[in-house]
Amino acid sequence: MKPLATDAEIKKAYKQKAQEFHPDKFDNSAPANALFKMIVRAKEILLNSASRLQHDYAHGFKVKPQPKVEPEIIYVRHTETQTDWGSIIGAGLVGLAVGATLVNRRKRHAKRKR
Repeated sequence: MKPLATDAEIKKAYKQKAQEFHPDKFDNSAPANALFKMIVRAKEILLNSASRLQHDYAHGFKVKPQPKVEPEIIYVRHTETQTDWGSIIGAGLVGLAVGATLVNRRKRHAKRKR
């Protein structure tokens, strides 16, 4: 297949194939009729510019143009936040108290085992 064939080249190739595979040469057999219909359909598709373009996209002869996508711009407004140091210090003190309690329990438990 020649992707850049002109209309004249398509018509010439059609005439050759139509003569070569005409159903009259094969006693109007079903396979010959089916093949001839495919040849006629191919000519119709390739000579119509809109259907040929769709054919070229479908078979990878041309790449369908994609719409250009603009990047999305996200604006972020900076807001100042105040740190709640009381909560942070409180959580730290609770952690120290829990840790000290666990250490004391381990020491008491170790004395009992001796």
